[in-house]
Amino acid sequence: MTSKLLIVDDSLSVRKAIERILGPQGHQTRSAASLAAARAALDAETPDLVLCDLILPDGDGIELVSELRGKGVPVLCISAVVDGGVRERVAAAGAAGLLAKPFTPAEMLAAVAAQLGGNGAHAPAHAPVAPRRQPAIERSLEAAKDWAGLVFAVVTAPEGGELAGARGVSSSGMNEGRTAELLQLGRRMASELRSGTVQSMVLEAYDARLIVELLPEGEVLVICVSSTVLLGMALLYARRIHRPVSPLSRPRRSFGGAS
Repeated sequence: MTSKLLIVDDSLSVRKAIERILGPQGHQTRSAASLAAARAALDAETPDLVLCDLILPDGDGIELVSELRGKGVPVLCISAVVDGGVRERVAAAGAAGLLAKPFTPAEMLAAVAAQLGGNGAHAPAHAPVAPRRQPAIERSLEAAKDWAGLVFAVVTAPEGGELAGARGVSSSGMNEGRTAELLQLGRRMASELRSGTVQSMVLEAYDARLIVELLPEGEVLVICVSSTVLLGMALLYARRIHRPVSPLSRPRRSFGGAS
């Protein structure tokens, strides 16, 4: 049975990303960029589920949760900030659930399936991949947090699950919504990389640079830096993450012919 979903988010790229995740599963999706547009869409047709961002240009997504609570329409809230206070507000309003941004396709499909009864037509094709330890990569990512201009860096498994990640502590001050958009874009680029013949991709946006590289064992590295970082330096960052240099392997300088 086809389900009707309404996606409410002011970011076009986030809406499109959700549509690309849910559409192939047989869901019919409509989108709205504001509370006003969402209310107009709800007047025209009642969906089976609403996916709603909490921060919208004309109000709080919680308003929509409260309005639909008595109409039997579940609302799955989406937010880039998920803490105790947000969870309390969402629960008090009567939302069906809360999904943190950025999310993986498997997480989105599982959350939607749970609200629609979890039938086979809408369940994820594969269970999320259990993370595998990557000690060398993890150490590289830990060191990368302090690199100037780093927004984020993640490494995904060949099957698509995230193995390790890091957020820059001194990046450009990019807001959570934009960071989530860039991470979703990076993940889509990673999927394209796995299905094609190229080994790496670079995308330069007005505020950031994305570098996506296929690693030797089939993992994919996605690194995002602010636009203030030169492309050459960004590529060097990527090399340092997936080709970490051990202090024990650094060549020693020789003086006066001594080794």
